[in-house]
Amino acid sequence: MGAVQEFILALAVIRPPPQGLGAAPYDLRDLGFELVRIETAKGKAACAEAQRGFVERGAPLRVRLVEECARLLRPQA
Repeated sequence: MGAVQEFILALAVIRPPPQGLGAAPYDLRDLGFELVRIETAKGKAACAEAQRGFVERGAPLRVRLVEECARLLRPQA
């Protein structure tokens, strides 16, 4: 995953998509976003599905970060 893909993933996580999966206390309907009622079973399921998608999309980034941290922490010869 390159820097562009990482940036796109970060935007997807912090910005609610047009379907309104962002669980924010703000009413963004005037901006074209629909509300997701997370207090309902359907809303909770939609948010949970979105979170699973973020976890899956972020897996390569986590692997790369762990590898890079391990490389940086190795003693230098």
